[in-house]
Amino acid sequence: MPNCKRIVRSLVKPSNYIKSKIRNCNKKIEAYLTNIKAAQQEHTDQLNKQERHPRRSNVRIVGYKTTEGEDCMKIAKEVFPKEGVPDCKIERAHRYLRVVRGRDRYIKVKLSFYQDKVTIIQNASQALAEDDFFVMRNTF
Repeated sequence: MPNCKRIVRSLVKPSNYIKSKIRNCNKKIEAYLTNIKAAQQEHTDQLNKQERHPRRSNVRIVGYKTTEGEDCMKIAKEVFPKEGVPDCKIERAHRYLRVVRGRDRYIKVKLSFYQDKVTIIQNASQALAEDDFFVMRNTF
């Protein structure tokens, strides 16, 4: 019997050693995964920021009546001086989204300067109070 106890003890010692090594490996793996998750979140945030940045200077003209052969750049250049930005630089302007019967598509305008957008949005409610359309920031 004493030999059996000695054999069991000799087997238990390595198993405890192996268990402690496995615990240490698990801790290292958990720390590594935590770092990877933090890096992934940071990359996701940076990607979202980069994705939103081109839309930063966009505004929408909503409710402006659609006419045949209209020039959206010309419309934008007529609307923005009313809002206190007579010399704003417009990169492009176009109707956006699909046609829905009974509703006009909005005009999406890409401005060259973010500060022009801020001025337009700040002055939009007072400047266009008597018009049938309004200007708002572009959220998508």
